[in-house]
Amino acid sequence: MASLRVALMGRRLGIREDAREMLAVPSMEHPDFRRVLEHGWVSPPSFGPAGDLRIYSAAFTAPGEASYAWFASADWRRGRIQVDRQGAISDIAMAPYGGGHGRVRGERVELVLDYNHGSASLTVNEEHSALGKWTPTELALETDKGASTVIDAAFAVALFLWCARPDAFLVKAIPPFP
Repeated sequence: MASLRVALMGRRLGIREDAREMLAVPSMEHPDFRRVLEHGWVSPPSFGPAGDLRIYSAAFTAPGEASYAWFASADWRRGRIQVDRQGAISDIAMAPYGGGHGRVRGERVELVLDYNHGSASLTVNEEHSALGKWTPTELALETDKGASTVIDAAFAVALFLWCARPDAFLVKAIPPFP
């Protein structure tokens, strides 16, 4: 069994993956994400009238590295949970206030959410599983050995952003970008 925990700490996310601790920031505060917006990799029709994408996004850079390790996002406008690992995208199509399915690191993942109880059930390749609970400030997941190779810290952050939608992580920008 592997344990994952994501906790909202003001404008940061504290992440614990077994014994490893990490800190993620809102993507809008990360220079690599700003470049994505500035170079037009997000089209203006994606934006709502308030300049928001309805995307909640976090960025993580490993200590000592110059570039991002991953962006984890919950895209409520398009109904997707996504993780970008240096251009390698994992994508789960989500139903509003429902579950979803897709691929993470090339493996099939099915996700069932119970919004009344704040619980999540994930199945990887129909044989491995992860179970979790969330509140507006925290997500805790327990994965079996097979699921832990797919359900990692980046995916846990994307799931937390989908479930909790913390305001500090909402992407807001008005195109065109300077």
